[in-house]
Amino acid sequence: MPASSPERAQKERLLAYFERRIAEESGLRVQYMSATRLADEVFGAYCVKVRRAIETQGTAHFPSEDGRKLYGHATLNLRIDSAGRLVEAVLVHSSGNPALDESARGIAEASAPFDPFTASMAGQADQIVYTAGFNFVHDDAASAPAASSH
Repeated sequence: MPASSPERAQKERLLAYFERRIAEESGLRVQYMSATRLADEVFGAYCVKVRRAIETQGTAHFPSEDGRKLYGHATLNLRIDSAGRLVEAVLVHSSGNPALDESARGIAEASAPFDPFTASMAGQADQIVYTAGFNFVHDDAASAPAASSH
């Protein structure tokens, strides 16, 4: 589903709604990061650092199975706490290949811990949920998985 499709936007809004409800019931202050939020002066730079850490890890450990590289796209929601720990990595859109999906999750886990939240971030949230797209492509120039917010 293209990143700019109305169906995807609707699904992302619905997912964010349910995640906010869960956060409200748990008492945690959670910020949900989307592509439009990356320009946010408090959380944007942090998410760029998270994405770069994941890209570095993904480039060093490109997914493979039986000696063959795996290609595709998976999307995970990464829940990060104020200490920079990856609390959970939830697959929200499968690549269609379980081995690739698990590799994406492993790359996210190996990229952590991330930096602790800044004082400004900690003043607004106990956790963030960052939606990361993992793009494993053939092109050598773009072979790093791009963790980006959707």
